Amino acid sequence: MSAVQIVALAASFSLLSGWRLYISLLAVGLAMRFHIINLPDHLASLDILANPWVLGVATVGFAAEFFADKIA
Repeated sequence: MSAVQIVALAASFSLLSGWRLYISLLAVGLAMRFHIINLPDHLASLDILANPWVLGVATVGFAAEFFADKIA
C-alpha cells in the first residue's frame, strides 16, 4: 500500500466517523501503539500510524486545528 493510499484510507476513515483527520489518525495510532486494535495482514502497512513521529505530528495538527476553530 502506497503512502497516498494510506492517507486516503485515513481521510475516508475520518470523514465516515465524523471526526477531523488529525484526531482520527491520533486515535487509531494510539490504539495500535497500545495494542487495543490489531490489524489484519493485508493492512500491515498501516503500522506507520503507530510511529511516534506520526503521533506527534497528528497531536500538533489536532491542537492547531482545535484552537484555530475556537479562536476567531
